[in-house]
Amino acid sequence: MSLEELRKALKEKTLTYGTKEAIQNLRNGKTKVVLISSNCSKLTKENLERYTKLSGAKLIELKQPSSELALLCKRGHQVSVLSY
Repeated sequence: MSLEELRKALKEKTLTYGTKEAIQNLRNGKTKVVLISSNCSKLTKENLERYTKLSGAKLIELKQPSSELALLCKRGHQVSVLSY
């Protein structure tokens, strides 16, 4: 389910990469879904959980590690947090 959502967002090119951008967009109400990798740090996960609860957004923890997400997103660096 969540990988299908990720592929759809990749096609639409509406993804935002990174923790700072995700939190900023959650504060502004621009993000509805946040995807995190399986090896995302505990502190980052806790912060994102807090902000998603406040904004009413959905937090999805993927089974893929950040290196696999980088390959799926065709990025040259590891990707731990995606949002749209």
